[in-house]
Amino acid sequence: MGRLYPKLPDAIDKYVNGVRGRKSQLARAAGVERSAVNRWQDGEDPGVERIHAVALELGVTVAYLAGDTEAAQTQEDLALIRAYHAMPDELRKAVDAMTAPYKSTPLKSV
Repeated sequence: MGRLYPKLPDAIDKYVNGVRGRKSQLARAAGVERSAVNRWQDGEDPGVERIHAVALELGVTVAYLAGDTEAAQTQEDLALIRAYHAMPDELRKAVDAMTAPYKSTPLKSV
C-alpha cells in the first residue's frame, strides 16, 4: 500500500531546513516524541488523529500532504479562499473579473 501523505517528508525537510529544534517543535505540536517525526521522514505516516496538527504546524493543507496538487496547498491559500467567500457579492464579482485571465492557468506545486 502506498503512503497516505507522500509529500510529508519533503514538507518536513522544508520546515526544518537546518534550523535547530524545529523537529522538536513539530513533535510538540503533534503531541508525539521527536523520534516519530524522524519516522515520518523515513516513510511512516502519522495517524489521522495527528495529521491535521502536523499540517497546521507545517503551514500546508492535509490535501497537499496527500499529494493533491490541485487543492489549496498552504494555510495562506485557505485564508484567501475563506476571505473570497466572505466578500460581498459586488466585491467578489470585481475579483472574478480581475482574475478571469488566470482561471485557465494550471496550479504549480509548492
